[in-house]
Amino acid sequence: MRLTAGRSSQAGFTLIEAVIVFVMVGILTAIAYPRLTGGVARNSVRSARGHIISLYSKTRAAAIETSRATTLNFTAGTAWITASPRLNAGAGTVDTIGQVENLTGQYGVTVTFAPAGQLTVDPRGFGSATLTTVWVTRTGVTDSMVVSGFGRVIK
Repeated sequence: MRLTAGRSSQAGFTLIEAVIVFVMVGILTAIAYPRLTGGVARNSVRSARGHIISLYSKTRAAAIETSRATTLNFTAGTAWITASPRLNAGAGTVDTIGQVENLTGQYGVTVTFAPAGQLTVDPRGFGSATLTTVWVTRTGVTDSMVVSGFGRVIK
């Protein structure tokens, strides 16, 4: 290898150049991180809300198919569907339809509701006589679904 005047035989980056690159990457990360986490929270809330709407649709369908009162129950981030009167052998007065869904574990969300922790559908597919709101929250991002007194999802 032949060296020309003024050129070094060592190639690479200086320490100053590497530090400048690391500082720039740190600044860009600091700017992007809040937006990224906010996007993850919004996506989780939307997905959980969609899952709850799907569970409610399953509740209505089960009520109509089996001609029984069917209830979507909520407790501490979990949701499950029950139907009464009980048709399957066993203890208790209700049948559980499907599995218990852990919404907090799946989506990292908190579920709150008003006025009650359940949505009941009669055998004709109509809801209870009261308007029920279910809120889904994760790190400051909130979305809701409203079920009318006739059992229709409004929002």
